Amino acid sequence: PSRLANPAAVALPENFPVSTVYQWNFAVQQELPANTAVTVSYVGSGSNYLPGFNNVNDALPGAGAVNARRPFPTYGGITLNAPFAHATYHSLQAKVERRFEKGFSLLGAYTLGHGMDNSINGEDNAAGSVNPQNPRDLRSERSSSATDIRHRLVTSGIWDLPLGGKGTAFGRALLGGWRLAGILSLQTGVPLTPTVAPNPANTTGPARPDRLRDGNLPGNERTIDRWFDRTAFAAATPFNFGNSGRHVLRAPGLKTLDAVLSRDFTLGEQRRLEFRWEMFNLTNTAQFGRPNLNVSLAQGGTITSTQTANRQMQLGLRLVF
Repeated sequence: PSRLANPAAVALPENFPVSTVYQWNFAVQQELPANTAVTVSYVGSGSNYLPGFNNVNDALPGAGAVNARRPFPTYGGITLNAPFAHATYHSLQAKVERRFEKGFSLLGAYTLGHGMDNSINGEDNAAGSVNPQNPRDLRSERSSSATDIRHRLVTSGIWDLPLGGKGTAFGRALLGGWRLAGILSLQTGVPLTPTVAPNPANTTGPARPDRLRDGNLPGNERTIDRWFDRTAFAAATPFNFGNSGRHVLRAPGLKTLDAVLSRDFTLGEQRRLEFRWEMFNLTNTAQFGRPNLNVSLAQGGTITSTQTANRQMQLGLRLVF
């Protein structure tokens, strides 16, 4: 070790408690005519002793070399994996279900939910840094969780198309037996954290700007060239942390429609041929990705990627015997 220059280290507490999760729910269900049921639920959970990451050897804000201001100057970063993280989740969930009858079924589900925590998993660092901005103030890290989707609606259905039922034998053979199914998904975007560079605090942790205004633009003003108001943020004064919290911005949402058109052709008593035409993102709607979050750059707030593919289609045949 004496030959290493500022080695990094990873530490674990001697006593690491098992994570604890409490879950609760309450539901009311009502049967309606036409073989339909409606369910409304409240679902919640609370979690404690979740593992989080914190660089306990980060320097205090200040001028000069970083290592000289570290608690342990002969080391670099010391990442402590400790059970300081906690999370809560509350949601209103509604579901409408019509079981398959007379060639038609429908399932719709809507969730209004909100999840909060004070740390993120290392696998989800696309939403922001794993380490807190100020390792000595973990309370200021509490915000909406990286996976917080406030609104989500998913509707699916199956419909046996009423074609060729009363026509000629040729018409029934050509048009009868077709089935249409689809899934519509609508959801709001996940939270994002603005950043600034270079780091005004002169530390090695994540740097957030000062938040002057909300920063989120109304829906009718958002474009891929200006998804949020970059001027609502400014670099903090030298050798200070920015006052912006985690996850104060929102990424674009998701709107997708997938569908399949299928039919079974009977080939005798024990064989049938199944034809499927599958369509993904049927409307070819552009599903924009996350914007550039560095408010110090002119490109801050711009989007240059998509989160899902354009329309895709595939045809399939399956022989069942």
